[in-house]
Amino acid sequence: MVGPADLNDRIRDCAARLKESGVDALGVLFDLTSHRLVRYAVTLTRNQHDAEDCVQTALVRLARDPRLLASVELP
Repeated sequence: MVGPADLNDRIRDCAARLKESGVDALGVLFDLTSHRLVRYAVTLTRNQHDAEDCVQTALVRLARDPRLLASVELP
């Protein structure tokens, strides 16, 4: 499993690639974060399907405007 510091660096790298390459770089970000994001979303929604929908919506939003993630200090 990736440690928190390494995860931040890898997410920053994905954000930069997403900003430069567009949607093609989204797969790497999904592979890196989806499991953790879904687990977190389940704690908020208390429903697996709703959590998956939330993560999908967030990733679609990032694909549309990658600057959202690229400008974050601690991804």
